[in-house]
Amino acid sequence: QETKITQLGRVTDLVAPNLLHHISLLKAVQTFPQATVWGVEGFKLKRPDVAWDKTLTEATWNYGDEIQVIPIHGIPSLNEIVFFHIASKTLVVTDLFFNLVDAKGIGAWIILNLFGTYRRFGISSFYMRSVTDRPAFIESLKKIARLNFDKIIVAHGQPILTNARELFDRALIERNLL
Repeated sequence: QETKITQLGRVTDLVAPNLLHHISLLKAVQTFPQATVWGVEGFKLKRPDVAWDKTLTEATWNYGDEIQVIPIHGIPSLNEIVFFHIASKTLVVTDLFFNLVDAKGIGAWIILNLFGTYRRFGISSFYMRSVTDRPAFIESLKKIARLNFDKIIVAHGQPILTNARELFDRALIERNLL
């Protein structure tokens, strides 16, 4: 795994983009000890075993000219940050959207149907239940909607390489967010 990654270039940064995604981070830190370790607000308390270098915010992020960071407000239990790669017009999300179009098995059918994301692009009902400040959440989504993206990379499922804007809008309308 390390060889495949390092073939792409030197690993300079490791990012934990929300409070749920950290399971393999310690191994990544051990594998790439020279990398700067970024985490969203709350990780220093949640994972004191990780040597965090920086808290990931719009103000602290070093690469804003190439990759913008957009915090998703209104969900403090997740503190998700999404990324927008300007040159490729690509939105990169962790849990905001799912797109498990090839999900198989009874377990996937049960869980993803409960989430409302079985074999389709959308925002999970689990994610929506985590929203504690709906107006702040909607403002974050409006900020994302103003970006000029035409692709969406998701942590859960297949990337959206065509019709991304249409699917984004449809997912927000489905959850009464637009």
